[in-house]
Amino acid sequence: MKFLLAVTLLIIIPLVPLTVSKIQNNQLIGHLQVEKIKNERLDVQTSKLSVVKKSRHFDRI
Repeated sequence: MKFLLAVTLLIIIPLVPLTVSKIQNNQLIGHLQVEKIKNERLDVQTSKLSVVKKSRHFDRI
């Protein structure tokens, strides 16, 4: 019984850092995806503002 416990621990213990690392990587990927979406929204807003400014410019002419 102790042998099985020892073997199980020897298998599980090295996996813990790998699991933690994978979780951190997934969190980083998620964060980067959120930032990408925010940047895309800002780009859309900027292009909309540009269109509005151009149309106002042409309205004055």
